[in-house]
Amino acid sequence: MKLQVVLVPAALLFFSGLALADEPPSWSKFESASANGRFRAEVRVKEKSAGTNPWDSKYQLSVFEVSRQSGTPIWSCDYDYDGYPDGMLSDDGSTFVYVNSWYYADSPAVSVYHNGKKVGILRGQDFKIAQSKLRRSASHELWLDESEMPHARFVSTPNLPLALEVRTIDKNIHLIDVASAKILK
Repeated sequence: MKLQVVLVPAALLFFSGLALADEPPSWSKFESASANGRFRAEVRVKEKSAGTNPWDSKYQLSVFEVSRQSGTPIWSCDYDYDGYPDGMLSDDGSTFVYVNSWYYADSPAVSVYHNGKKVGILRGQDFKIAQSKLRRSASHELWLDESEMPHARFVSTPNLPLALEVRTIDKNIHLIDVASAKILK
């Protein structure tokens, strides 16, 4: 009985650690639909690299209007893909954003693509989160507010028809102008 009391908690700790282990990037093509279902974004390999590493390939982001069956995108541009198939498309199809769930001070935390061009990136340090507030996962630091869902969403304000709202782990709400990729508050 004593052995079971020790083994059960030990097994739970071991398996919970495995559950928290971070997944490696898949580098798979992916699609993302706007919340209203009118537009869809696709990320595909544009140019395969001569080597075998998927990160050496070039990727393309294309946005389509679902009601049009032509197969011709309304806009496309090169996409800086980190291998994790994720992103959000605005309801008007004008903006695609990728919000990295892992924090790196000098690497992209938010990437903004607007009307066929990469407008810019915001690095982790741009959000001014105290190091003590970041939460450690199995191999990374997390910076998004886990108590509020979603962590990021498109919003409109009296001054901006379209902005991105990002909620961070330090309970701050950051408003980003998607046309310039600048933090407004």
